[in-house]
Amino acid sequence: MKNNILIIFKEKTNGRVFDFYLERKFSKEFNVDILYLDQYFFLTTKNIIKKINEKIRFNKVDIILFEGDHVSIIDIAFVNQIDKTVKKGLLSFDDNYYHYENLILSTSMDFTLVADEYLKFQFNEIGVESHVCLIEDDNSIFKNYSEEKKYDVLFFGRNKTDRKEIYNHLIENNIKVKTISKNEKAYYDHFELAKIINQSKIIICPTKTETTKRKNNPLYNFNYTYQNKGRVFMAGLSNSLALSEPFAAENFIFKNNELPIFKSKEECVKIILQYLSNNILLENDTKKFANAVKLYVEQNSISQIRSFIEKIDKNKNKVKIKIPDWYYFLFFKKNLMLRYRHSFPKSLLFTYFDILLESKPKFFIFFILLFPIVLLLFVITYLKKK
Repeated sequence: MKNNILIIFKEKTNGRVFDFYLERKFSKEFNVDILYLDQYFFLTTKNIIKKINEKIRFNKVDIILFEGDHVSIIDIAFVNQIDKTVKKGLLSFDDNYYHYENLILSTSMDFTLVADEYLKFQFNEIGVESHVCLIEDDNSIFKNYSEEKKYDVLFFGRNKTDRKEIYNHLIENNIKVKTISKNEKAYYDHFELAKIINQSKIIICPTKTETTKRKNNPLYNFNYTYQNKGRVFMAGLSNSLALSEPFAAENFIFKNNELPIFKSKEECVKIILQYLSNNILLENDTKKFANAVKLYVEQNSISQIRSFIEKIDKNKNKVKIKIPDWYYFLFFKKNLMLRYRHSFPKSLLFTYFDILLESKPKFFIFFILLFPIVLLLFVITYLKKK
């Protein structure tokens, strides 16, 4: 019999593939229910927790997963007030902006699910059990459709970091590049995207990710980081060759160098020309790469994740941590600003009072001093709603 699982996402937005893939993935082994926090911001945080606990009891939920990566209203205090009979897990896949917040939050969980071994080790080293959970690994979508390889190179995704520069350099070197524009079906249809990946010989996989604008985060001082991206797995499952920028987990996943890597736009062009001029090399390396992807996907399948969760001991002692003062203030601010952004003046004001009454003495005085600002936010929100 399938266990019941509740996945809590921070917000519901059009075109967010994260939710789509995770719901399909977990539905194979669990009865899945989804809750979007932004649909409940008319309530105080205390009452949202009450609603979640009611849902847990009514639907007989066994496991609850919380979306990490982005600061919402989910902090340690939030998680600790959720029904203690359920197993609680953190979803942490793209957390470079809020890595330290996620590490702190994970100590209130029973386990974490992460994008690759690099993140897995980071959670393991603080004593939190972790397992790899791939996102874009749906082999009912991304598979070999036996399509004709009519595109030399496919370059798709948002135009971030130096991607435009790489693209322009390919064009300048007379490489035929297929892109996917917003008016094409493949931009929003996952099955159509899979077919175009099938039709492409080489898939460019940029890994540079913009860093945070928050000056208190050490990453603020860097232009970008390198992160594992789902395009690599989408390409391999679709029987096409990925050409990727470096990322921290590449050697854990592709232990025999099955994934070709480029470190500059010049090297990218050089590798592409090498493959396009040698069909045998392209076919052999594509086969080797696709087999490595399929093996990795099998090792981290949803059935493996289910077994991992089943073995988690809820009664074990959780990791102890001294919660820093900035963490309390960050979530105090976020609880109020989300109500302000969504124009819920009443829940903004009453959430403030809830936090105030439950705060430690040193924060109580500080939060009292902030009351004029909170009152101003309340008035502005009230007028906006009018």
